[in-house]
Amino acid sequence: MKRISLLFVMLLLVSLPFVNVLAQNDLLRGIFEKEAPVFTVTIEPTDTKGSVEVTYHFTHSKASALEVSVWIKDLGTSFRSNEDKKLVAELQQAGNRQKVKVLVEELRDLHFYTIGVDYRNPSGLVRKFNSVVLKEGYRYESPQESPQENPLEAVEEPRKMVNKSVRKNKQETAQPCLDPDFSIQVDPNGYCADANRPAVLIQCNNCQGTEWSFSVEARTEYGEWQSLRADGKRQEALGVAVRTEPLCLLKPGIYRMRVLAWGTNCDQPVIKRVGTTIMISDKGETVDLSYRDEQEKADIYIPEACGISGEAFLKGNRISGTIALDAGSACIDLQPFVRVRYIHPGHRDLSLDDIPLLPGSSIPFEFELDDRDLRRGIQTIQVVEYVKPSNLREDLEVRSFWVKAQSLAEETAEENSLSDDIFADNEDDGKDDNRDDEISERGVYEPSIDEQSLETVNVTASDPNCNQIQEMQLVYGSGKADLPLYISWLSPRCCQEEGCDYTVWAGESHEKLRLLIKGSKPSAIVKELLQNIKSSDGYFEVVVKTPNGNRKAAYVMGEGPKYGSEEILAYHDRLNPPESDPLIFEEEPLFSYAKPELSVDDFRSCRIFRETSITKEEPLERGEEVTVKYHFAEKGYRYTLYQLPEGASEWFVAPGTEELADKAEFTFTVGPEHSGKYIVLAYNPSITWGCLSKPISEPLEIKVLEGDE
Repeated sequence: MKRISLLFVMLLLVSLPFVNVLAQNDLLRGIFEKEAPVFTVTIEPTDTKGSVEVTYHFTHSKASALEVSVWIKDLGTSFRSNEDKKLVAELQQAGNRQKVKVLVEELRDLHFYTIGVDYRNPSGLVRKFNSVVLKEGYRYESPQESPQENPLEAVEEPRKMVNKSVRKNKQETAQPCLDPDFSIQVDPNGYCADANRPAVLIQCNNCQGTEWSFSVEARTEYGEWQSLRADGKRQEALGVAVRTEPLCLLKPGIYRMRVLAWGTNCDQPVIKRVGTTIMISDKGETVDLSYRDEQEKADIYIPEACGISGEAFLKGNRISGTIALDAGSACIDLQPFVRVRYIHPGHRDLSLDDIPLLPGSSIPFEFELDDRDLRRGIQTIQVVEYVKPSNLREDLEVRSFWVKAQSLAEETAEENSLSDDIFADNEDDGKDDNRDDEISERGVYEPSIDEQSLETVNVTASDPNCNQIQEMQLVYGSGKADLPLYISWLSPRCCQEEGCDYTVWAGESHEKLRLLIKGSKPSAIVKELLQNIKSSDGYFEVVVKTPNGNRKAAYVMGEGPKYGSEEILAYHDRLNPPESDPLIFEEEPLFSYAKPELSVDDFRSCRIFRETSITKEEPLERGEEVTVKYHFAEKGYRYTLYQLPEGASEWFVAPGTEELADKAEFTFTVGPEHSGKYIVLAYNPSITWGCLSKPISEPLEIKVLEGDE
């Protein structure tokens, strides 16, 4: 028995050092994984050319001191330099909230710089450095040279010393803190790709033209606040644009949210809490639990779909249809219902009252159309599915889909054909620029094995990752207050890793633009230096070519940013309101567009993708001869080049081409009427079947410059 006790004591003594090491590691992990130090920086120019004074300090709830070194990176005059980091201050110890001043020299005039620090815990066992950016995109401007001193005044030493002292005291005067006045809300879904997570939206109302920063934090009911970002860094911001922070890293569960925001020259943040509790489930659905009692905080299962289908028919000036719920629907106990809308973009929306659904039953609905509705080539109806669990006060949206109203004549023709589908229910995420363009009709002929390469397929929903451009802003320098220095924007998520091609345009108005920049950068925030701009330029537009179609944003002087084609077109219509239809071609004295016999809305995109090329590089100029070629050739097929002119809502035969041509090559001389979007139709008259070279939402775009540019 004594031997066993002695052995136990020896094992305990041997293990004590390892226990201490593990305890220290846990302590360090608790300090630096759950909470990162927060750095604050100010940059002041000096009288010496090429130098600035950088003052920084850090705050942390536990760490009393850090070892810190300071570095800079030269980004050049247009953010395109690839120079390495340069150390400007050796490793030194800095205390919590202790201000450290560093003189940075040899800066180049009008160059942009990134200023950052590397830090580590001086007493920790793990000696690995962490890196954080203090200032991104700082532009150095040399001080203007003062007039030559008079040699006769050189003897007045006392007066010079007084002047220098006054100047120094003036520079060291503390700048006032401007606390941000910001608002927050939660966008319920549509982020983090297939996870379909929510996002926190933050907007500062008094930050016009000023820099600020923020951090979004979350915690469980009894947990600690943790930053949404894995590195714990603050998000730098400028101006009043809405900032978006998706909740992609949170595990399923119930969370409380808060936002910390720091204004210019502010050491302490303003803190606001999101007023609702957010539950993130493993099904990718988000439920607001703010109305639930404590005893009812059990997970709610929301199905991804309720098994709802619909059909509609056009007869005369009325659309009649039915909505049906599957007999075995997973939503039977959740009080399912739908909201049905007839949508005519640019004209009107017609909405019906909520339609409750019963399993296995079809519920009818009806819309009455006017003359303008009937002139459309396609009649579109949106159906949005909802459920209302008994222990929640609000309705929850499950999904939405589209129904195309079929004329009775078309329905009769399809009953005699081999087509197996009448309607295609297209998922809609509410974020695509051209929802109406995504709805197409299946052809009336089922192709043979040799024609499978042209078989039609369902139009897919737009990729949530290819979201809209966000946070567009113009940034001004101190040299020219009337001209912006550069333009920046938050790139769509699908372009941030690999980069997407983009163009930047400018002009006095949206009607007359010139190309400024063509580029592609794999970055979240894209910045482009604005050169060759004029003081009269009041309109800027950015077009990003994503894998899921173009994304557009515009900046209007005096109004701010416009995001998405719908918002931009609404601005255009406000300046030039249409009298009836958005486009009246009879008012064009020099040109009229030809309507096709075969409407583009009667066809869908081909299953096999083939390239559509153009012989000239955009933008095109008047008088150039170009050829648009669709790389497909099959016996018995005819080809049409469709065009959607700029500002129009209807597709026409492209000017200078003929409908159902023998070859898929279209040559024409460029004129102003050729600006717009293009799609090629491959059609076989013998079997009355065809398909489009691309989805309508992803056409080829052509811009034509004005003759004097």
